[in-house]
Amino acid sequence: ERLDSELEPFYARIRTENPSAYRKDDQTYRPLKDVREIVLKEYFKPLLSALSHQEPKQELDTAGSANNWVGLRLLKQMQSVRRQLVADSTPKALSQLTETSKQGLIVGNALPPAPSLTDQWKPVMDSFRFVRKDEGSKSIDPSLFSLDANTWSEVQVGEKGNLWFVQVTQRSLADEAGVLSEQIDKTRALLSNEVQKIVMEQTLEAIRRGAGFQLDVQEKSSGPI
Repeated sequence: ERLDSELEPFYARIRTENPSAYRKDDQTYRPLKDVREIVLKEYFKPLLSALSHQEPKQELDTAGSANNWVGLRLLKQMQSVRRQLVADSTPKALSQLTETSKQGLIVGNALPPAPSLTDQWKPVMDSFRFVRKDEGSKSIDPSLFSLDANTWSEVQVGEKGNLWFVQVTQRSLADEAGVLSEQIDKTRALLSNEVQKIVMEQTLEAIRRGAGFQLDVQEKSSGPI
């Protein structure tokens, strides 16, 4: 809704600069919903231009539809948080730079209190356990399993524009039914608060589709968001 409120005046301006791209046969302008993808690409053009010069270059195309690019506005912030945590990942630093995921806190029809403006822009930390049963499974990015313990991934751009990075806190090998499986336990996943819900839903769906994976989400605290 907030993005739409920004797009309406933006569309009103850019269609006067290039009328033919937005007019119907009767020369009236198309409604925003019919040209949303085109308008979004123009709206995010300065952002994408700025991000394209970063090193290492981000896989921006994986974000898919331009409607998913809104999360990319937090990319520099996520990279800054990652750099700070690589330098200092003590509990104190984690508590200052991140929010801990607090799911399942709705009681009845009561919603949790809204977060403060400052906390709305903090990454959200959660814990996962990923299990790889075979080399061919594609449910989880295989690069995750090449990380050594106590190392951090780069900030990633997901399929829907989601931003995330992880720290591997423990690795283990186990022989299950004769198949060597690789486990990464208690992986800290840091997600931008703006897209956390989408990422969680996609991750769980990916795990359900991939028989070679299991996911164990460990909730770490309780209380209002």
